[in-house]
Amino acid sequence: MTNYESGARLERAVRDIYSTRGYYCMRSAGSKGPADLHCANEYLSVYIQCKRRGEDATEAMARMEREIPRGPSRRLEVWGPGPELLLAQDWIPEV
Repeated sequence: MTNYESGARLERAVRDIYSTRGYYCMRSAGSKGPADLHCANEYLSVYIQCKRRGEDATEAMARMEREIPRGPSRRLEVWGPGPELLLAQDWIPEV
């Protein structure tokens, strides 16, 4: 399995988790942007970066914080493989 295939598999798994919870999800296949997935419902907008290695989570979160504008009900998450899929999150609640 190539790096692209294993990354895409993780992205689809996370997308499926959010889809079953009623979110509309868009996947940025092959992008080099700050987020691999954008999932949203009427209350929350979640930007997700998927990493195959957990040690990249801090860097990925820092990049999303720099490049994705702050806004009401925005959440940033980094997901990875393994038993603890959600590696990091930053939630800015609506004020």
